[in-house]
Amino acid sequence: MDRIKRFMGKDAKIGYSFLAPALILFALLNIYPTIYSFILSFHKWNGLDPHMDFVGISNYLEIFKDKIFHKALLNTAFFSVFTVVVQSFLALLLAVFIENVRQKKLRAFFRITYYFPAIISPVVVALIWGWMFHPYNGALNNILNTTFFWLSDKRTVMPAILIANLWQWTGYNALIFSAGLQSVPKEIYEAADIDGANAWNKFWHVTIPSLKPVASVVIVTTLINGIKVFGLVQVMTAGGPNHLSEVMTTWLYKNAFGLGRLGYASAMGYVMTFISFILTFIYLKQVNKND
Repeated sequence: MDRIKRFMGKDAKIGYSFLAPALILFALLNIYPTIYSFILSFHKWNGLDPHMDFVGISNYLEIFKDKIFHKALLNTAFFSVFTVVVQSFLALLLAVFIENVRQKKLRAFFRITYYFPAIISPVVVALIWGWMFHPYNGALNNILNTTFFWLSDKRTVMPAILIANLWQWTGYNALIFSAGLQSVPKEIYEAADIDGANAWNKFWHVTIPSLKPVASVVIVTTLINGIKVFGLVQVMTAGGPNHLSEVMTTWLYKNAFGLGRLGYASAMGYVMTFISFILTFIYLKQVNKND
């Protein structure tokens, strides 16, 4: 009874009144669109007709027959796996480098420099790297003294996008690893020194195990960001050429706003959400099992 009185008391009602605007805004911008898009995924609608045609699970079944979606799924998988492995590895190396810089001002300079790309909009990053990879007046071709179509060649279009993504997010993850390194007790390293461990042994047997919780955060967030990458690909290539850089989000966008297939696009969005959930669940379960 005392708990009920606290939740329904005068002070609680005042608190709820302050929370109400934020909760209403959250419901309008998140909960309502989520529910509405789920309902829409069972309909056929172009966004203009006053009525929607109920088609059941036809939109979900069509995904299995969509060859372009299959190509986008493979590209998304490649993008996600590459960013998780390479970005996490490079971020860890940068974090170790930062923590081994003795001068505090220099260490702070590196942290700011590494974090700066993460605050730039993906659209701006795409424009910058699109100019870098421009075949005629791009900086990369000027340096190499060549005229190569980086974003139009099937061999280099995905690597070019991956480089841009690595540039933007590796430093951000490096700061997360850096914070994790600061939390590792120095006594563990001192004990390892007494046991005669070299730098590699301390890194492999002390640093890596101590960073497991931090690494889980980095890997899960990088994986989810890889699955839902959109702005970078859309601005740099729009999924081209010939869908070679198509990812699930760009194909979803084209179906929704280019082809007027909002119901099918909604179904695709829920398939993406399901894939993200399953992969995250499997990874976290495996980590907990190992621990």
